[in-house]
Amino acid sequence: MSISGAAAGIDLSSPAVADRFVATIVPILKQYNFDGIDIDIETGLAGSGSIATLSTSQANLIRIIDDVLARMLANFGLTMAPETAYATGGSVTYGSIWGAYLPIIKKYADNGRLWWLNMQYYNGSMYGCSGDTYAAGTVQGFVKQTQCLNSGLTIQGTTVRVPYDKQVPGLPAQPGAGGGYLMPALVSQSWNSLGGSVKGLMTWSANWDGSRNWTFGDNVRSLQGR
Repeated sequence: MSISGAAAGIDLSSPAVADRFVATIVPILKQYNFDGIDIDIETGLAGSGSIATLSTSQANLIRIIDDVLARMLANFGLTMAPETAYATGGSVTYGSIWGAYLPIIKKYADNGRLWWLNMQYYNGSMYGCSGDTYAAGTVQGFVKQTQCLNSGLTIQGTTVRVPYDKQVPGLPAQPGAGGGYLMPALVSQSWNSLGGSVKGLMTWSANWDGSRNWTFGDNVRSLQGR
């Protein structure tokens, strides 16, 4: 189940509100046998300015995730789909939305609960580990951003690392689905530039891909040898 999104923000203002959200969502997760949650917060999450000190919204998001995981089976999944500014954007500056996901990503990547990170490479610029910026929809940006997370992004002395086998970069399925569209040949070039090391590719969206005869999905299956 995807939690939040561009037009469906959740209130992260207090522990009480976070607890009510968990009390509402867990019965739904259990009733319909969901096997995981995807955290897609695009509004309402901001860093404190110090990566070592959680803001109220960061602390309450972690509270929600921890509580949901505690109430579900041990193999219940956790994935995250941040916009680039919320993750690698922290290499430019840390605070407000910039890098706001990083403490959350670090916690669950380090403790092994993160299944994978499916960052939205199509929302805004792409960033390397040195504050270097690349336009969306470029092979160079795809490669630099993915390499940065694999090698580890260090902010204020704290390193956040997501290895290739836990990265599922997100790309627009078709022109019009989002900024930064990569033609299938460029998707293949991006994939092959990393030696096929990433776990997979996410797309926005299945409906968009279906509207154009599944060219994105077919290309990814071919790259994966399926």
